[in-house]
Amino acid sequence: MITTLLVALAISLLPNPYGREQTSLDGEWHAIVDQYDVGMSRPLFLDRKPQGKAEFIEASWDGGLTLQVPGDWNHQSPELSRYEGTLWYARHFDFTPQPGKRHILYFAGVSIRCEVWLNGTRVAEHEGSFTPFQADVRRPPQRGQLHIGPGEQRPQGRCHSRHVL
Repeated sequence: MITTLLVALAISLLPNPYGREQTSLDGEWHAIVDQYDVGMSRPLFLDRKPQGKAEFIEASWDGGLTLQVPGDWNHQSPELSRYEGTLWYARHFDFTPQPGKRHILYFAGVSIRCEVWLNGTRVAEHEGSFTPFQADVRRPPQRGQLHIGPGEQRPQGRCHSRHVL
């Protein structure tokens, strides 16, 4: 019964995403390969910058790998053609919230599983290969940093060769 209720709630939240006013986040996204799965313990979704000359932050979104979304990483970079691990995505954007309207982040599909952070706050998590999901953003920001991780991980016993946002 709980599963049915949750499915009904999700369907009623956004029944026709393509027939609504929207701002597309398709295009170039920053990406970080997290080969050793340290992105959660060194919270990449906070987009920290060094606070002084002595502080070292191992990974940065600036000046690194970029990938086209939608698209799978295996076909966008020769170095990633056989990579099957964790990869983080980030997109910075400007947005003008409209009073009295709901604002929803809608994802047409992400391969396997992900968590979504908006300005450092987790707003969604999803598991399911290429199935749509969404996050209702109650107070949308005017300037946003959208981070998606811990990315696509290949579970034992399954093989997924495409990774698409």
